[in-house]
Order: sequence, then structure tokens, then C-alpha cells
Amino acid sequence: MIMGDPAYPLLPWLLKGYTKSARLTPEEESFNVYLNAGRVSVEIAFGRLKARWRCLLKRLDIHYSFVPQIVSACCILHNIVESRKEAYVVQWEKAVMEAEVIFPQPRINTSREREHFSGHTIRDTI
Repeated sequence: MIMGDPAYPLLPWLLKGYTKSARLTPEEESFNVYLNAGRVSVEIAFGRLKARWRCLLKRLDIHYSFVPQIVSACCILHNIVESRKEAYVVQWEKAVMEAEVIFPQPRINTSREREHFSGHTIRDTI
């Protein structure tokens, strides 16, 4: 499962919160609160990861098949450094924000019926 924001479609493997335009039940509101808290935690972790390992901020000039190993190595090293409580400079995050470029993504044509059934069923079950 991947946690997504409202811009993404609801898919069996991509969860997003309930829309605020609908009258939400207390359970749906609670789901949205926990989903958003999870997304914020992930965004903070990725921000710290990219701030510490700047190679993740730009295109890697390597064959794409090596990218998982590079990202994994950065994650492992990041966890080691974090567990040892090594210094983290908050100003590093400024470089991350300056380097963040959001590229427009293509629209995905999904079957709304399948999206509705599968995604909604899975989200409601959770």
C-alpha cells in the first residue's frame, strides 16, 4: 500500500483520504486524520533523507538498474547516522526545498468502476 494525497486516484494499492466535500462519518474523519499523520511522517523522513544525501536531489547519472541500490544505501546509511544521533543541520532542508521541482504527471485513465469498487472497498475495510 502507498499513501497518496487527494491529487491521486484511489486504487487498490494507492490509498487516499475521503473527500471533504462529502459528509464524513466519525470513522472516515478518523481515517483521514491517521492517513494524513502517516503522510506527514513519511514526508519528513524523506526530506531528512534527501537533505543528508544530496545525490537523491538530482538525476543520477547511472544506469537506472542501479538506482534501487543507491537509494537503499542512502537509507541504510541514513538510519545508521540517525540511530547514532549524528548532527543534522536544519539548513540542509533549504537546499531540498530549492531543489524540489514538481514535474507534471500524465493523467492515468483508470476504470472508474474498478477504482470505485476495489479502492473504496479496501479503504473502507481498513
